[in-house]
Amino acid sequence: REAIAKVLKTDSFWGVRVEAAKAIGKLAGNISRKALLAGLTQPDAKVRKACVDGLGSFKGNEEVISALKAKSEKGDESYNVEAATVTALVKVLKVTPVALLQKALGKPSHREAIRLAALRGLGKSDDLKILKRLVEWTQRGKPRTCRHEAIRQVAAVINRAKPAAKITDPIVDRFVDMFD
Repeated sequence: REAIAKVLKTDSFWGVRVEAAKAIGKLAGNISRKALLAGLTQPDAKVRKACVDGLGSFKGNEEVISALKAKSEKGDESYNVEAATVTALVKVLKVTPVALLQKALGKPSHREAIRLAALRGLGKSDDLKILKRLVEWTQRGKPRTCRHEAIRQVAAVINRAKPAAKITDPIVDRFVDMFD
């Protein structure tokens, strides 16, 4: 771990640092966590993203949660790093961060990377109230890729939660109308 952490910190080629972050992200422990947290300040976005991805495996770790929340609030110059941060937060928190995900839905990005990550995160929520928000993202006027992802996530929530027909029937009617 120490050797991989040193490579992550010091190697001159970003590709090697990305692979080091991926490798150390699969290992548990303080050395791995500290190396990945330090990697959040790497100059190359690909390395930062790999570090964020690795931090997603530290479920429930308060230091990781705090760092990822701060990264989410501050933002990043790379849309992919921001999207990875949203995804990692969903993984490490015990409860889906609905407010944070709804805020992320307001962030435009190249190929809707951030919004797609937020929609996927919302699809992991056990709160059936989130269905309304997901259905809103299936409407015309929303980006096409987001509409498709919202439909997938509505289906995921319904399949997992098995809500009553009074909740699902209007959604099914809405989707049938979309085919017209």
